[in-house]
Amino acid sequence: MPSFKQISNYEEFEMAKKQFKEGSEIRNPCLTESKMSLKCLDENMYVRDKCEEYFENYRNCKHFWNYVSRDRMSKGIWPKVPLPEDREAVKKEYLKKITIKK
Repeated sequence: MPSFKQISNYEEFEMAKKQFKEGSEIRNPCLTESKMSLKCLDENMYVRDKCEEYFENYRNCKHFWNYVSRDRMSKGIWPKVPLPEDREAVKKEYLKKITIKK
């Protein structure tokens, strides 16, 4: 008879949360900027004016990676959003091509 380990709902929840978090880092190249924006809001009692630089940084990040994603997809390069370990090289390559609006 095969043995198995009964896991609690809490353990199952923690495992799912860890998998989701790992997936978020792979799917979202602007995760750090997003977290910084939310942290700023928390620290400033949700007064948005005090966090405008963080929001602008996040918008620039999204704009850049959306451009990269569309360009890679049009060229048939997969994955359209590079993996975290490849992002720095891809970022250097594309920053030569475009300028980000300010």
